[in-house]
Amino acid sequence: MKIAIIGATGGSGRHFLDLALEAGHTVRALARTPGKLAGYEDRVEVVQADARDPVSLASVLGERFDAVVSIVGASNLRQARRVTDLYSASTTNLLQAMRNTANERLIVVSSSGV
Repeated sequence: MKIAIIGATGGSGRHFLDLALEAGHTVRALARTPGKLAGYEDRVEVVQADARDPVSLASVLGERFDAVVSIVGASNLRQARRVTDLYSASTTNLLQAMRNTANERLIVVSSSGV
């Protein structure tokens, strides 16, 4: 499968990325900070994108993926405790980008306040 992963630099995202690679999937990792995926460049297409920026998402989802996986989240407990629109804004932007492309399958992994 060809998979786009948003949030591949976090703990859960990195775990999912590793599992996808072990299963032999082709992966494009969308990362706000691509440098956090150093060492993956030979196995993953790493592109810079910000889940809060709809133009950014649309530009990297312009081709067909078998699945788009969103694993965005707070990077630490302090950030998770603050009121944030990360989940709602990123999901809204992602759905809009998917509507404008041929991508139809979205998988969301979410854990707020765990």
